Amino acid sequence: LPLYTDDTRLDDVVDTINNNSGKWSSVDDSNFPNIEPPVPTNVQASGAFRSIIVEWDFDRATYIANYEVFASEVKGFTPDTSNLVFRGKTSVYSYEADVNEQWYFRVRAVNTHGTPNEFSEEVSATTARIISDDILFGEEIAAELRELSKKAEILAGDSIGIDKLKQEALDVINETAKQYTDEEIRETEEEIHEELAKKAGLNYVEGEFTLVDSDLADLLDEMEDLQEYASSIDQKADSISLDVSAIAKTVDDNTESILIVGSSIT
Repeated sequence: LPLYTDDTRLDDVVDTINNNSGKWSSVDDSNFPNIEPPVPTNVQASGAFRSIIVEWDFDRATYIANYEVFASEVKGFTPDTSNLVFRGKTSVYSYEADVNEQWYFRVRAVNTHGTPNEFSEEVSATTARIISDDILFGEEIAAELRELSKKAEILAGDSIGIDKLKQEALDVINETAKQYTDEEIRETEEEIHEELAKKAGLNYVEGEFTLVDSDLADLLDEMEDLQEYASSIDQKADSISLDVSAIAKTVDDNTESILIVGSSIT
């Protein structure tokens, strides 16, 4: 259009807006369709030091108002308002916990009309595993050790502490375990060797396998019988060899006589 040509289109738009002011209603959540949102997918939980990160795939549908995360230390828990820990329109949530804890989570989506869908499958994660006195000794014994440590510190001028008591207890446990294990190994080896000897018909004395005396005598008798049998076979073989030689000589003599007779006839 020419620079100075009258163009009333912009004025028409302004007039339309002014004339309809107050007639148009604002857009809110109720203007979106009441569509049941899909179940969150790819829900995962990963443990950190004192927290657990819960993640899921984000759906950009405009009718989804938010996601809700439910948490419990009980496996297979039922989600309800008592264990609802997060509500927001995002795809990740960091749950604050403590060390040595395992938590279970489920997630669901809610639309703009407040209509939720089914919960996701349950996922779980564990925070950092720290070996504390309660884990090492048990809660009751650890509490007693702490009380004894306080009294010892008062009496000994802080020369004895729970750390020292814990280390001494660990040393005793390790020594006892090592001695017990070595003794058990020796006893087990002896039992195995004796069982093997019993099944094989042998004697097991002072760490060595030997034949039973009666078995040894039977074995020697069998060897003597075998030697006698071998000797008789040798004698029979010699006799057969002599017989073969005699037969061969007879055949040679007969052959020579036949040749003589044959020459005289001719």
